[in-house]
Amino acid sequence: MLKNFLTKLLRKVILRVTNFPRWLLVSVFDIGPFHISTLKSKPYCVDIIRHLNKRDKKESALDIGCGLGDVLRNLNYTHRYGLDRSEGFLSALEFIQKFSLLKERKLILSTFNF
Repeated sequence: MLKNFLTKLLRKVILRVTNFPRWLLVSVFDIGPFHISTLKSKPYCVDIIRHLNKRDKKESALDIGCGLGDVLRNLNYTHRYGLDRSEGFLSALEFIQKFSLLKERKLILSTFNF
C-alpha cells in the first residue's frame, strides 16, 4: 500500500516538474490551463506528427488553431505555417522559437479570425 502511494506521488511530482515550463508560458502569456499538458500526454498529436513526417512530399504544412505549436514544431517540412486567433498563443510560440535549436526552421505565424 505504501509502495503504491509513493509511486503515485512520484508520478505527480515528475508531471509537475516536466510541465513547469509550459505552466510558465500559460501564466505569462495568459493562454489558459488546457495548454499545460505536454506533447507526450497528447497521443493524437504524436499520431499526426508521425503520419505527416512519413509523407514523401514535405513542402508545406498549415496548422489552423496551432496553439503552442506542438504539432508544427515537430514536423520535418520546409515551410510550416501556424494560424491562431489568439495573439497570446502566437506570442508564446514566438518566445519558444527563440530557444529552438533549429533556428533555420522558423515557423510562419499569423492571427486568424475563425
